[in-house]
Amino acid sequence: MTEAFRNHGRRFLPLALGLGVMVMAAQSGDDGMKAYAGGPVRCKIEVEQSGNGVELQGVVFASKAVRGSYELLVTKSAGGSRSNISQAGDFDASPGEPTRLGIVQLGGDSGSYNAKLKVKWDGDEVVCHKSAGGWL
Repeated sequence: MTEAFRNHGRRFLPLALGLGVMVMAAQSGDDGMKAYAGGPVRCKIEVEQSGNGVELQGVVFASKAVRGSYELLVTKSAGGSRSNISQAGDFDASPGEPTRLGIVQLGGDSGSYNAKLKVKWDGDEVVCHKSAGGWL
């Protein structure tokens, strides 16, 4: 192996890793929808402006009737402080109609939030994420 090839290889690996991170970061900006591969349940975190703040709500979509539980976790960071909100409960979902789960309202300051919705049913699980404000 020549010295020039080794030097290019050393430069290529960090570049490839950096591009991979950029692709994953771009994908994290999706609509917060996740589907369980081969399963009957999809979840989504909907975000809506509400007055001077933002409202986050978990939603489940099912292709068949399912019963399960959910946990909605939201972390908000603003002005050097951090707050955590957690909601959990049971749900029954029917095919063809969205099932609305927990709802969180955040104040309108210039903070960031990271939300995670974990949905469990029949021994399976799907997790959705939604972030805003520059951090994941």
